[in-house]
Amino acid sequence: DLIYSFLQSLIYLHQTLSNKLSVSDNNEIILQRIDDYQLIINELNSDKSNWSNETTTELITKLETMKHAENTIEHLQKQLDQTIHNEKQLQLDIEQITDKFIPITDDNQ
Repeated sequence: DLIYSFLQSLIYLHQTLSNKLSVSDNNEIILQRIDDYQLIINELNSDKSNWSNETTTELITKLETMKHAENTIEHLQKQLDQTIHNEKQLQLDIEQITDKFIPITDDNQ
């Protein structure tokens, strides 16, 4: 019974970790995951910890996934900034063309 109970606890821990550590592209969720990771790290450092190499490997994988999500957000932000810059440049170009065109139409009237 003790072994069965221990295995059930491990399965529950695995499911809980998988749910808590899942990452999406939502900034708020990613920040929440950072807090979750901190709690897990604190648990790992506690005296009552019974973590295995598999759990550690899974945690490392989840941390790498989070880092990838962070890099994706950073890349998307750079793309957004570049798009905004390009849009502003287009607006300036249109204004310059308009400014050149208006005197010509005024002269023709």
